[in-house]
Amino acid sequence: MQLPRFLSASLFVALVVALTHVGCGAPDDPGAPEAPDGGANVDGTSACFGVADGVPCAGGKLCVRGVCTDPSCGDGIVTAPEECDRGALNGPGSGCETTCRHSCISSDAARNCSAQDSCASTGTCDDATHACKDGGPKPTGASCGAGMFCRGADCVASLCGDAVVTAPETCDNGDANGPGTGCEKSCKLSCVNPATDCPATPCNVATCSADHRCATTPDATKNGQACGAGLVCKTGACISPTATCGNGILEGGEECDLGAGNGPGTGCETICKFSCTGPGTQGSCVDMNACHAAPTCTAVMVGGKAGQQCVTGASKSDGIACGAGSICIAAVCKPSVCGDGFRDPAKNEECDDGNLTKLDACDTACKFEQSHRVIGMRMQFVTDAYCTVNALGSSIAGAAQSSFQTDLDSSIKDGSVSALFTFNGDLTGAAGAVTVGNLSGAPPSNAPPYSGTSDLDGWYGPTLSTIDATRTPRATLKGTYTANVLSATGRLNLITSVGGALASLAVSGAKINIPIGASSVPTTAAAAASPGHVAAEHLLPTLQSFGVAGGTAGSPTGQMCGNIAATSLDTTLPPASLLPGGANACLENYSSANRLIDIIVGGCTVKVVLFNVTVIKKTQPDQADPAAPVAGAGAPYTLSADATKRVTGCKDKGGAVVPLQACLNAAAYSMSFKYATDRVIIK
Repeated sequence: MQLPRFLSASLFVALVVALTHVGCGAPDDPGAPEAPDGGANVDGTSACFGVADGVPCAGGKLCVRGVCTDPSCGDGIVTAPEECDRGALNGPGSGCETTCRHSCISSDAARNCSAQDSCASTGTCDDATHACKDGGPKPTGASCGAGMFCRGADCVASLCGDAVVTAPETCDNGDANGPGTGCEKSCKLSCVNPATDCPATPCNVATCSADHRCATTPDATKNGQACGAGLVCKTGACISPTATCGNGILEGGEECDLGAGNGPGTGCETICKFSCTGPGTQGSCVDMNACHAAPTCTAVMVGGKAGQQCVTGASKSDGIACGAGSICIAAVCKPSVCGDGFRDPAKNEECDDGNLTKLDACDTACKFEQSHRVIGMRMQFVTDAYCTVNALGSSIAGAAQSSFQTDLDSSIKDGSVSALFTFNGDLTGAAGAVTVGNLSGAPPSNAPPYSGTSDLDGWYGPTLSTIDATRTPRATLKGTYTANVLSATGRLNLITSVGGALASLAVSGAKINIPIGASSVPTTAAAAASPGHVAAEHLLPTLQSFGVAGGTAGSPTGQMCGNIAATSLDTTLPPASLLPGGANACLENYSSANRLIDIIVGGCTVKVVLFNVTVIKKTQPDQADPAAPVAGAGAPYTLSADATKRVTGCKDKGGAVVPLQACLNAAAYSMSFKYATDRVIIK
């Protein structure tokens, strides 16, 4: 029997917690679960059925998605003394904390995004979203304590010769420090007091140049005084009494004379001495830039007259050491730091893209960001030895299972469903601890030849609501690699689209087990476009990371289990196709006031030709979120609906009625999948 394709990806992804449907943005406020009904109509329906959220109802309560309830933090409605309430999206750093207070307020000194790290700049509070924006690292050289300075994101000890001036140093040119250079090896200025710092010179007075080198100026009081055998002082020059420095004629005592061309650095100074006299002597060539090769004193001809002039050495290549912990970058000596755009092998950097931004292929420690995307997923409709419970999968009747899978495959292939993972651990997946981040995203384009089932090193932009202000995935799992198998447990928090409406799916008790495939060298982009890594990332050419995990898209072997929070399903609108007037309306006559959880609890039957076919079995939550407060005596919880089939009641394991909101927060549905991934690049 061929079923209608009402079991579209839009419905399926609401149930498939391992996947996320992107392209419709992130919800501003998906709301929160309903609370106990404080009033009902005579026909058994809620007095708030079809009434807008926030409308007052009996006893000072409010209507919250069709139920008359006491207002509370997490119901998605801001009521005093709450500052905010985003329902299921309340959370640390989200803009609205779980206490229903803003995460930050720029005018509140206690909540103004102050940096905790001594080398991190103070962040800024976006008063529109009340979320902190990362201030980034302080400039290299900024003080972070006595004798300490910031080098990128690190606070390190100051060292003379590192090309960063830190107190009590008065200068530091790295390897260019030296006698008479302007900065001594002691990181003190070469010339501060010329009377004591500079040697005496005949016919001149010692001075300090702007670059703190010793210089001279003619001493008119010495004119006519003897300064050597048969020589006298004339305007700073020690020459023959009959010679005139500057007339362009080489005369007694002069080393050179370019006439009007005499001057600093020209090859012949104004005192008719060569501009340089060779290496190692006073007045010889000095270059305070440690990223230049040594300057040379070179013979020159100017207007047919000889001179000796300093010639700057060639610029050193990027990455050449120029001081303690410093390297040349664009011919400037700078401390080698992650984010300077040069991958420094001495610091074991695997990449350096010139910034300290996360989720852009190279992380804040200049380590390769290992990211994967789900390329194949098989919903499991039974249990197995790994996923021993599977209430959600079991609720899908056998006749509908192939339709679910067909639509899921299509959504993965066209990129509309993109579940992403980050792996912080061994790049080959062989052994050791690993942190797995979970987020969602979308390709820059899904136009041909794009294929979401084969997109090795393809690019994906993250869904912003699934990462925090520091671009860290909000949901994480902790685990280990053992003999190239990843095992991890934690939470998933996914954004998906159901029938055009946005939903936030919270998953507790998530666990994954997936075999790691072969490692390979990440590919290089052909033209600064997906797929592949661009040259600006400066990726280590020999780096290898695992390219696939969990088998193939067609035959996935990775396993994933978890428990979807009932509150997530309660905030998810059902697809219009299942409602009266829809192409495949449930015979139970649900309405637009119902939610997806109503259909799971109440079931869905459709007419196929002459037959009524059950496609979703009536199913109660079978799990509980251990992080949520226990409702009453605890799980298992039993949900009940009113005459409109809206879930409005809940009982605990002892049969006692408990507040619906607390119940939905705690109750969950188990699920099971098999999946495969390949390596991608998140940008």
